Amino acid sequence: MNNYQEAIDALKTALRGIRYRVLESYHKNKFDFEQDLELWEVASKIIFPDGSMKPVKLWVQFPSEYPVVFPRVFVSKVDYPKFEFGPHVESDGKICLFSNQAQPIMTETVRVLKEALNRAHTILEEALEEIPTSAYEEEFESYWSQTYGKKDQVEYKYLIIAEKPLGKFTQVLLLDKNPISLKKVIYQDEALIKPFKEMLQRQNIKYNQYPVFVFGELPFFRKPPFHLTNIQLKKNLENFDSALYKNFINFYNQNPDSRFFIFQKVINETTRYFGWRHQPLRKVTGFQAKTVNEKFEFLLKVKPTQHIIRIYPQVYSISRLMDRSVGLPMTEAPSYTIAGLGSIGSHLIHFLDGPGILFHLIDTDYLSLENTGRHLLGFQYINWKKTEALKDYLTLRHPLRSIKVKTESVLEVLEKDSNFIQRTNALFVCIGEYNKEQTIAKALQYKIFSRPTFLLWVEPYGIAGHCIFLHPENPDYQRYHNNGNFIHSLIEDLSHEALAKQEAGCQSIYTPYAPNSVQFFLGALVPHITKILKNPDAYKTHVFSWIGNLEIAKELEITLKAETANYYFGEKRIIE
Repeated sequence: MNNYQEAIDALKTALRGIRYRVLESYHKNKFDFEQDLELWEVASKIIFPDGSMKPVKLWVQFPSEYPVVFPRVFVSKVDYPKFEFGPHVESDGKICLFSNQAQPIMTETVRVLKEALNRAHTILEEALEEIPTSAYEEEFESYWSQTYGKKDQVEYKYLIIAEKPLGKFTQVLLLDKNPISLKKVIYQDEALIKPFKEMLQRQNIKYNQYPVFVFGELPFFRKPPFHLTNIQLKKNLENFDSALYKNFINFYNQNPDSRFFIFQKVINETTRYFGWRHQPLRKVTGFQAKTVNEKFEFLLKVKPTQHIIRIYPQVYSISRLMDRSVGLPMTEAPSYTIAGLGSIGSHLIHFLDGPGILFHLIDTDYLSLENTGRHLLGFQYINWKKTEALKDYLTLRHPLRSIKVKTESVLEVLEKDSNFIQRTNALFVCIGEYNKEQTIAKALQYKIFSRPTFLLWVEPYGIAGHCIFLHPENPDYQRYHNNGNFIHSLIEDLSHEALAKQEAGCQSIYTPYAPNSVQFFLGALVPHITKILKNPDAYKTHVFSWIGNLEIAKELEITLKAETANYYFGEKRIIE
C-alpha cells in the first residue's frame, strides 16, 4: 500500500522549478477544503490575450488516494472571476484536467504534477479568449448543474421515462413518497409508464398527475451562466419566439399545480432534457395565500429578479441502459419462461437478467424462512408467493418491463395456456422431477409448444450440476434415463442416507447443497445457454454437465461412479 504522507514528502524532495507554499488549517477552512488533505498554493503566471503575463494563484490538492490518482488543481477564489464560465473551469474553481479513465504513472509524481499544472495553464489561457458557443456543448450538463450563487438552486429529483422525444402530451407524476430520492416522474407514453405505475402501486406510493410544458431547443441556453431571473427568462423567450412565449404564459396561468418546463438539448448526437420551474409566491415570505395572484404577469411584477429553479432530470429508458451496460444498440429484448423458482430457478433469473429482458414466471409455492438460505430473495419476501416476490424484485430493478406470472404448475399451464410459454424465446425448467420433465418433453414432442427447452438440476451437495437441452425438433428426453434415473449422474448409490435430509414430517425432506454450488454451476452453464439461444438450430438435444467438489462424496462415504475418478472440480462436459 502507498503511504500518503510518504508520497507527499517524496514529491517535495524531488520537486524542482515550482514555487509553492503549504496551506495550513486556517486557509483550508477559509477556502472550504478538507482539513486532512495536503493543499498547496502554487504561484504561476498566465499569458493574457493582450500578450501580457500576469500572476495567478493555483491551489493543488492531493486526494487521500494520491499518488494512485491525479492531484486536483483549482484556480484561487481571488482569480476565479477572471476565468468564470470558461470551458473546463467549474464554479468551485476546480479545473477539469484529465478524463475519468486516465490514470497517473505512480512512479513519476513530479512529471504528473508538472503535466497537471501545464494543462491548467492551457485551459485558463483558453478561457480568456473569445470562446465559441460550441466549446460549451460537451460540458453543458456540468454547467447546468453548477450553482452560481447562494440563491441559485438546481433540483435533481426528477426522472424522465422516455424512448422517443417528448411532446405536447407529456405528463408528470408528483409522488407522495420519494423512492430512490425521486419526487417527480415525467413521461409521455402511457404503454411505457404502465409497468412503472404498477410498481408504484405495489410499493403503496400514491401520486397526482399533471401536464408538463415541453420546448424544443432554446438558443439562449447555450452558454453559461444559466441562473436566469424571471424577467430575463421573459425577455429571452419573447425575443426567441413571441408565439411560443404566449403559449408558455397560457400554460403557466392555467396550471398552478404543474408549472414544470422542459427543453431539449442535443449533445453528442443524443437528446438530453433539462428544465426549470418558478418559485411559487405562496411560499415566499410576505405574501398571504388569499392575496397572491397566480398569473405570470403578477410574478414578474413582484419578483422580477427572482431566479428560476433549474431542473436536472435523469433519463430512464431501456435503450439508454443497454447502451450504458452492453455498449451496443438495443435490439428486441429476449423473453424467457422460468418454471420452478427455487434456489436454481431464482439464481438463474439473476444470471439471465438485464435491461429490457422479460420473464414469464411459473411456480405454485411460497417463499418460506428455510428457503432464504440459498434463494436469490431474502427475508423481506417471506410468505410471498415466489412468482409475486420475484416479479416485485425484477420490476424494482428495471420498472419499465412487464413481468407475467402463473401460480399454477407448469403442467397446468401447458394444458390450459401453452401460449404463455410459446410467447417467450425459451423455457427453463428448474424442478428436478423426472415425471414432470418427461411430461414437458412429450408436450414439446407433440408440438403443444415449440421453444428451446432447458432442464436444470444439481446433485446432492453440489457434487455435479446438469442441464438437458431439448431441441424442439428432436426432444429425446428418454435417451438420458433408465427407469427414471439420469444415466449420467455421478452418484452411484442413490439410496445413501446422506442424500436427503428431513426436519419434521414427510413433507419436509430436502436435498442438501450449498448456494455457491448453484452459482458455480450456473456461471459455467449460462455462457453455453447464450450460445445456443443465439443459434438454436446449430445444436441438437444434448447434456451439459458441470463437475463440483467430489471430495465431499469421499468425506460422506458416498459412492461415485467409476468414470469420475479422473474428473476435476469445475470441469465442463458435453454429452450428445
